[in-house]
Amino acid sequence: MAFAMNRNLLEREWIRPKLREFMTLASDLDSEKDPVGYVKVLFGSLALETRGPFAGQFFYVELLPQAYVWFAIFDLYEDKQKELENWTNKQLKQDKLVTERAIMDLISRGDTRFPPGENVVRFKRRRASVRIIVNGNDNSWILKTRIPRYFGRHTKAFRDLLNLIEQNVKSERDILGALLPPS
Repeated sequence: MAFAMNRNLLEREWIRPKLREFMTLASDLDSEKDPVGYVKVLFGSLALETRGPFAGQFFYVELLPQAYVWFAIFDLYEDKQKELENWTNKQLKQDKLVTERAIMDLISRGDTRFPPGENVVRFKRRRASVRIIVNGNDNSWILKTRIPRYFGRHTKAFRDLLNLIEQNVKSERDILGALLPPS
């Protein structure tokens, strides 16, 4: 509601500082080398849901307080959000086979995030849903997917949004400066 009432004020006084905070944190991270670390610092934990041997989807769990704020800001800019969402959906479909192989590999190595007593053959036959929290040990197989590129794209979307807001704030100042005489 505040965004609809006074977008310029909200962008200048609240959104811009929050996006700058995001960019400051993100600048110290490398989503291409450590995607799990990137997620953990900026958003919280990442989980993967599987149904039998089939990869479902990745999603955030245990979100950090600032992540709620950043996602709320991103929701205000529907076109930017849709663009990222469309790109992501295509990438995840292409990654499906890599992710499913990684799941089978984790099970065959006895990863404790899967129900005890599971083996690859039994897990392939079952249709039970399992959610695993992704950890730093998963970077090796995640790097074979497009997920690191997603986080890079994610950061770029936030940077683009910040640049757009910076331009809006500058334009607003220029207009006000032209209308109001200097003091």
